[in-house]
Amino acid sequence: MKVLLNDKKLNYCGRIDDRDPERPVFIYPATSMEFSFYGRRAVLRVSNRRICWKNFVGAIVDGVQKKWEISENGSTEIELLCEETDRKHQILFFKRMDCCHELTLEALELSEGAVLLDPPGIPERRIEVYGDSVSAGSVVCGCCMYTAWAFGTGSGI
Repeated sequence: MKVLLNDKKLNYCGRIDDRDPERPVFIYPATSMEFSFYGRRAVLRVSNRRICWKNFVGAIVDGVQKKWEISENGSTEIELLCEETDRKHQILFFKRMDCCHELTLEALELSEGAVLLDPPGIPERRIEVYGDSVSAGSVVCGCCMYTAWAFGTGSGI
């Protein structure tokens, strides 16, 4: 089942170039897309425009953090989840690295018969972080954490 990337049941957060709402571009670290669905498989296709370094993306799938290296340039298909039976899942996909690359979301495919569920509610409490590049997520891919301090703290509210 193909999901349009401008579907209202997908929650986006961060700085996103959405001039083409069906191909959002993530530039800054910790920019994310979150969704819930009932099914057994989720595959996201992204394209990368590498500037430097090896480039990685991450996701928290049903509470488990994962990461994938993506192609230097061109498309990469990321299997976020593949199980034998249908059940409810929650996925938070995010850009792990700083401006060493730009990431375009191209397509989201769910298993046949899957149902995209309403997004989780927006938290009543909010947090705003002031600081330098580290606070903004420059070291999202640091050795001990997969997420920036601000991203991790904000997710816990």
